[in-house]
Amino acid sequence: MILTAEFAGSKTVTGKIWLRRLGLFVSVLFAIWLVLLALGRFLIVDTGATKADALVVLSGSANYKERTDWAAKVFHNGQTPIVLITNDNLRGGWSSPQQRNPFFFELELEELKTHGIPDDRIRLIKEPVSSTYDEAKAVREFAIATQLRSLIVITSPYHSRRALWTFR
Repeated sequence: MILTAEFAGSKTVTGKIWLRRLGLFVSVLFAIWLVLLALGRFLIVDTGATKADALVVLSGSANYKERTDWAAKVFHNGQTPIVLITNDNLRGGWSSPQQRNPFFFELELEELKTHGIPDDRIRLIKEPVSSTYDEAKAVREFAIATQLRSLIVITSPYHSRRALWTFR
């Protein structure tokens, strides 16, 4: 049941309440947008590295195509001669040609090759990892063993600040 009351020479009370609620709703949406914008800017970081001894594509089963696309762009820009990928030991969906569920690192390898990166420029760090911290440790060991001094790390934008903290 809707109640309205009219006063001489004024609009209905429900009309004023509706306008107030609409104004509050728009204000709340705007505030949420500002908070999300600030969070996005906080989470996403780009160090602006221009050249490095190697590039690391962090594991991320759901995001492997996005990450390998970025890696290919960086590689083809001449910013690094080697692409490293890590093994998160997770399998992807069914592959009819292979008649099995390939590992995501295998899918990453294929994507990198599809983007024109030669086999001899791709290195797989075979040790299975289960977190960004594990990846950082495995990459550090590989870098020390192969005398790499600088790295560009490719990950998803929302993961960039945490990955930077972990690798540093």
